[in-house]
Amino acid sequence: SQLRFGKHKELHYFDKNESQCMGTIPYLLAFPSTQQTLSSPLPFATSEATPFYLAATHSCQRITEQLPHAKIIVLVRDPIERAKSEYSMKERRVEAQDEFSTLLRSPK
Repeated sequence: SQLRFGKHKELHYFDKNESQCMGTIPYLLAFPSTQQTLSSPLPFATSEATPFYLAATHSCQRITEQLPHAKIIVLVRDPIERAKSEYSMKERRVEAQDEFSTLLRSPK
């Protein structure tokens, strides 16, 4: 079986409040269409990757309500590699990283 992801890595559908949410139809349209997947002989499952769902309790509740049979897979990364990755992402987004740099230099 294969995993098919949405067009974007983090959709944030379940962590938005109703006024911010893109809506069910746009959310579903973010995934590969049935036509695209019919060409594959292997069974597939659609998925998305939004790490913030784990931190937002309302996200867990919304997932349970809207997708009661969904399987949730959590991948845990090495914390140091994760911190470096977040630093690089924020640096690309031109966010200040003085605090992170200070923490790296502090002797502990």
